[in-house]
Amino acid sequence: MCFSVEANLVTGAVLLPVGALALREVRHVREVPFAVLPLLFAVHQLLEAVVWAGVDGDVSPRVESAAALAYLLIALPVLPALFPLAVLLLEPRGARLRVAPFVALGAVVSAYLTVVVLDGDVGVYAHPHALVYRTGLEHDAFWTALYIVAVIGPSLLSGYPSLVAFGLVMVYSSTSAP
Repeated sequence: MCFSVEANLVTGAVLLPVGALALREVRHVREVPFAVLPLLFAVHQLLEAVVWAGVDGDVSPRVESAAALAYLLIALPVLPALFPLAVLLLEPRGARLRVAPFVALGAVVSAYLTVVVLDGDVGVYAHPHALVYRTGLEHDAFWTALYIVAVIGPSLLSGYPSLVAFGLVMVYSSTSAP
């Protein structure tokens, strides 16, 4: 959500209690990776608020750069590894094999994107109502496709109807973006 400092702050603030409630509902250790996702998204939004503040000149370039790096580390390497793993751990033992390939794909995507982000060629600039992050990513369409498959695939193959519905919403949002 790249609209403004205020939009990111509100979204992050709303997601913090959702994350706390999700963690409170955990009954088994295997549920923790999925339950932590709202808190991770809250931190992600709050980091982007700091990036916006840097673009607007309200924080130092050093703080902006650190926030942009942290934002990208969550968005690029963490999510494609964490989300498939979280779904795999929720599935009953016999159903995990259908999600396992996405965990492997997510790990590969995550490893490559970690190298891309940490190589130091990261930048950010503002467009009207949006931030654009620049990395040294080559063959971005290829890696974007693998990222989408790694993150959306497990939901679509889940045995839980709510996760399948979530996956369908993600498919729609990824194909309808301008």
